[in-house]
Amino acid sequence: MKQNIKRLLALGMAVVLALSLAACQGDGGEEEPSADPAAVSENQEETLDAAAPEDSTGTDVGGEQPEAPSGQENIDPSGTPGQTEPQQSGGGTPTQSGGKTPAADAIKTTTDKAYVLQLYKDCLANVKSQKPGHVKKEYQAITNHNLGNTIGSVLDLLETLDIFKTEETADARETAKGDKEQGRMLTCTLSDTSVIKSASCTKSGNYYKVKIVTATAVDPTSSSNFGKIMKPLEHSEIDEYLEMGIVKALAPIDGYKLTYRDCTIEFTINAQKQFQSLSQTMPCDIQAWGRIAFSSREQSDPFKATLTNYVKFSNFQW
Repeated sequence: MKQNIKRLLALGMAVVLALSLAACQGDGGEEEPSADPAAVSENQEETLDAAAPEDSTGTDVGGEQPEAPSGQENIDPSGTPGQTEPQQSGGGTPTQSGGKTPAADAIKTTTDKAYVLQLYKDCLANVKSQKPGHVKKEYQAITNHNLGNTIGSVLDLLETLDIFKTEETADARETAKGDKEQGRMLTCTLSDTSVIKSASCTKSGNYYKVKIVTATAVDPTSSSNFGKIMKPLEHSEIDEYLEMGIVKALAPIDGYKLTYRDCTIEFTINAQKQFQSLSQTMPCDIQAWGRIAFSSREQSDPFKATLTNYVKFSNFQW
């Protein structure tokens, strides 16, 4: 709940306050040159649902440089000479029950969406069962807006309120190996691949690099297919904030639309399906229309901003 409120404020205040202050200072209706869209990174912190890899139940993720399995040396992501390199896949299935260590040839390079999705869920299941330590960093960025030159002041205010963090100001939170908090990370209960735009698994030295990109989703709910792999804000959450006295008085919004596009999950794993790194990037294009202080816009020419949330896990300790 606390994290939902933070995400709600990061979205609602970033838009409403930015529009309000911009309008009060006479900048609300002017288009500012668009910044480059934020680079692909994720989601928001959610409590991970435990699930066996063979079904569609969700699983959590953590993050530190993993220790090699017993009897092996640690493997450097760049492929240190002298290490045993995992064999190229012969096409085996990635499913392993209960987070058990699979054979070295269980991973294959492919662009098959169903295979890559199951591989992601298997890796999450291993986090749930093995409880690795990790470091987590979460931050936001606002780009492609027409909010005027006061956006900088607004973001400073949001940072002061601790509801908006840039990559430079965000804290890296460490979770120890075996700690129950390692389970509070990411979740995936998706089984339908129609929401996946593209997926790939490629071999890089001793490791495998995996990428999942979702299709565009407009005003999705948490129960939608998109909500089963990404955790979007719902209108009910935002409406609750917009109904708050001072916000409603300052910004009586007539309507808004949230468009999630090219949300991306990227991770590197070893042959045992253990994360070496994991990142999730979630861009949301926001359009809002109505009155903001002394400025107003119609639905045909709305206020606009892109809010991107990043979450990164690193330094896995297995």
